[in-house]
Amino acid sequence: MTRWAVRIARSEVAQAAPLWNADGVEVCVDGDAVWLRGPRLNGALDGLLRRLGGADRFVVEGAGGLVPAGGVVPTTVMPAGPWQVLCRAVGVVFPLASFPTAAARLRTSPEARVTIGLERTATYREPAALLACGSDFLGYVDGASQVRLRRWTFAVDETGRVIVRGTPLPPIPGEQFVDFDGILVPAGWQWTPAVDALTLRRALGIEDGDAALFSPDGSWRRIASEDLVAATRSAVRLSLSPMLMTD
Repeated sequence: MTRWAVRIARSEVAQAAPLWNADGVEVCVDGDAVWLRGPRLNGALDGLLRRLGGADRFVVEGAGGLVPAGGVVPTTVMPAGPWQVLCRAVGVVFPLASFPTAAARLRTSPEARVTIGLERTATYREPAALLACGSDFLGYVDGASQVRLRRWTFAVDETGRVIVRGTPLPPIPGEQFVDFDGILVPAGWQWTPAVDALTLRRALGIEDGDAALFSPDGSWRRIASEDLVAATRSAVRLSLSPMLMTD
């Protein structure tokens, strides 16, 4: 097994959030630097470490010498510590506020109090929501500009899919939805009976700020306003990286 260590500036420690659930990760604060280490390195974890901007990555030798990634000779040694398990150190070793809030999981909605169906329509309206694979969204966000990210909010469901709201949508595969005042229906579809969006919201019991995400079969789920968070790189990584690492 390959032991690893990473040194990152304390001001950039929020980037380490996706490592919370990684097996055996420990943390140590050494002046203005934060050190992370772990007992084993796999492909998924290596990918996360490579995304830590400005971090120094090392392979740990048996005696504690640290060999820079891609190097062959130790250039420094592991700090003496104290070391703490990362998930227990948040709020003690460094402020909890340094870590972004993960997107809440989408909730299962109660059954609608009215029978709603969907039918095809030829009327075009720009899609404003996207249901996509979490890994596709994570991969795109890693290279997207801040200007694009500021347009979106997102939430994650129990299967690792994401619902992204905002226009224009990210150019990744997925199911697009049109937004009628918080009633999200698949692009190219409309609901029946043809009541207005406000009437439908009241019939479904959708509160202000919340949304209803419909499937073509007429089933739907509620998206509470507090389930959506800004699509910052750190929030997307925190929400999706631990989930994808277990796949």
